[in-house]
Amino acid sequence: MRLVRELRRLVVVGHLGVGDPLPSIRELIEEKGVGQFAVRQALKQIEREGWAARRANGGKLWIASGAAECARARMAVEPPPIIFMLTSLDRRFGGEDQVRELERGFAGAFGACEVRQVAVDVDAGVQRVERLLEEHEQLSCETGYLLAGLPSQSKLVFHQRRVASVVLGHVDPELNLPSVDEDIRHVGYTAGRLLCHRKRAVVLFSRGLVGGEAELINGVRQAARELCGRYPSWDECTCSVPNDPRAYETAIDQLLQNAAGPLGILAVRPPLAMAVVKVAARRDIPIPEQVELIGYHHSSAYTHVHPEITSVGVKSIEELGCQAAQLLAESMIRPRVVARRELVESSLIERESTLPSDEGRVRGGS
Repeated sequence: MRLVRELRRLVVVGHLGVGDPLPSIRELIEEKGVGQFAVRQALKQIEREGWAARRANGGKLWIASGAAECARARMAVEPPPIIFMLTSLDRRFGGEDQVRELERGFAGAFGACEVRQVAVDVDAGVQRVERLLEEHEQLSCETGYLLAGLPSQSKLVFHQRRVASVVLGHVDPELNLPSVDEDIRHVGYTAGRLLCHRKRAVVLFSRGLVGGEAELINGVRQAARELCGRYPSWDECTCSVPNDPRAYETAIDQLLQNAAGPLGILAVRPPLAMAVVKVAARRDIPIPEQVELIGYHHSSAYTHVHPEITSVGVKSIEELGCQAAQLLAESMIRPRVVARRELVESSLIERESTLPSDEGRVRGGS
């Protein structure tokens, strides 16, 4: 049953160690909203499985020696959980290779689980998200959710329903949802240090900026102030293009045409970075001599074009998955009063689309 699997997982990820007590019957009833009979049956099954036992005087179950290995062995013979990663239609998490890396990060806590990326039409309102949750409630296996690039209205559904979920990225303080994020301002600053020795550095994005992405711009502005002696305005540092891939090239063409001198571009999404390469080639504008380009988030697509595109983003998708898995496991059984917010390390991979840096970074490194 689900309650048994959730308690096992707390042992596997280390939230419960040898000698720790399992929650009491009353605690589990209050936390999980299930009846006393279901809780008693779950605790009896756990005792039969042997990874928790009662002490001589009875009472609570306590985690036994070898519990983690026993719990993993039990997980291996049960239907694997499905982790649904929900993104908006125009903000997919990444390529298939990145999703598999994320899945490997989940393996420690969830075993042979499956991560499925589901693109949601957020323009249709929160009803689409609510329908998905209702459909998934009918599944016989365990489910959890990763929220990547969804607007606040969609995240609010998970907050209100107390659905086990973790946000990949920024989450508004009033939404009590656990999250794993980068230091977005530092990411923008890192890119800005490479771009702002140009006359102008621009953050290129489509539609609105989601969550903490606005801090990318503030990071670039901070780098510009340090390198150029002035703090550029928001408008000087940004270029918003229509939310339509067919219109990307027209808007980027205008940006390059109006540039009064060399230009540095931080593209917030991979399709925008690819469009810059295409437009620059058509206009015979050399990269990186005239336009330097950095893509936000590491994508394998950046190595399949000429010139290859420098990127900045999460250093390890697998580590991102590992941290998200631990938070999700915790939220499934014992959600915190104040949700945990974790940071992951970012990195800059220099490739052909930027000039060699003066700070000794290894081009093409990780």
